[in-house]
Amino acid sequence: MSIQPLNRIWNGMVNLSPTGKIAASLILKDALGCYLYVSQARSNKKMNPQQRADVANYDLANGIINVGLQLMAVKPIENLMKKFVNAKFMNHFFTNLDTRLASSDNIAVMKLLKNKKSLLEGAVALLSVIVCQYFIKRVVSPFLSVPAGEKTKQWGIIKPKLYKGETRDSKEPVNNGADKNAASTSFGAETNLIRKYMQSMS
Repeated sequence: MSIQPLNRIWNGMVNLSPTGKIAASLILKDALGCYLYVSQARSNKKMNPQQRADVANYDLANGIINVGLQLMAVKPIENLMKKFVNAKFMNHFFTNLDTRLASSDNIAVMKLLKNKKSLLEGAVALLSVIVCQYFIKRVVSPFLSVPAGEKTKQWGIIKPKLYKGETRDSKEPVNNGADKNAASTSFGAETNLIRKYMQSMS
């Protein structure tokens, strides 16, 4: 088996821009969060099986929409933010930037370019993360997640975890009976102890 494809993937990850590296970590975090939300929902004993399935399918749809939109948008947003920062910010941070770059002093120009590159990458990364994490996840994604969640619910992609004594048509959470039994047992034990105490005092 050739390792060239793996090398290309590794080199691509290593050579990501700061924006790409931050975006990759946040997207992986969202993907992991989606898995945890879905797993928790489908096994939540406080809901009946149908509710578990519905919530898990909504969580799955929301996670897919969030991750998918960010994957598609991160590069266009990064390019847009580069143009925006270059046009709006650079001359505010570097006075007479164009004139200084036209200087014949190569050392000063190289230092200026290095500083400009660092500031540009940092500003682009920050603005790109804000747009991806807040605008896409909080504004765009909710409009798509609801209809997508309805579809995954209809298709029944995620099945609920069934506990002992449950069926898919169970209407009550699995822990209701256990809680009632525990409460009655506890109450019975308490009254028995009180009765014993009263008998010992008489």
